[in-house]
Amino acid sequence: AALVEATTVAEVAAAVTAAVAQLLPPRTPHRVAVQEELGRKGRAVPPDVPSAGVLAPQTVDPEIVGRLGAPEAVLCHRLVVIDETGAPVRVGALYIGAPRRSLMKLQTATGVLANQAALALERIRLTSEVKQRASEEYFRTLVQNASDMIIILEEDDTVRYASPSVARTLGGVDITGQNLF
Repeated sequence: AALVEATTVAEVAAAVTAAVAQLLPPRTPHRVAVQEELGRKGRAVPPDVPSAGVLAPQTVDPEIVGRLGAPEAVLCHRLVVIDETGAPVRVGALYIGAPRRSLMKLQTATGVLANQAALALERIRLTSEVKQRASEEYFRTLVQNASDMIIILEEDDTVRYASPSVARTLGGVDITGQNLF
């Protein structure tokens, strides 16, 4: 439920951390790191992160091991979604640092958790993209319907954009691509 409600990467990480704590036996020392790659849409799943498994810390990115507090072992899951073409796309990785014995028992459960976290991260990315597009559309509509003349110039004073009000003011002349002066 917390993953469904999450609206930020930090909330996804907090939900995953809480879930891992519930899956482990009480008082098991552990740390969780969620590595997200929201800005890299379309990036194919790279070979640098194992798909899943309990690893020795020295085989994991030192920055991640530092975030996990130098654990005995690290359980890693790629956070992958399937794109519209059916290809897997990595949206991040889930790392859990804890005693090896505890991690061996968690692989299946945390695999399901990783799938849910990947979907939550993808939903957040898509929501952000929709908001960005809506904002751009609002701005475009605002500028195109404004009575103010808006002109955007290149460095050489060539008109890159002239709002419709410029053409109306100049009697229908489009100055896009021309030198303003």
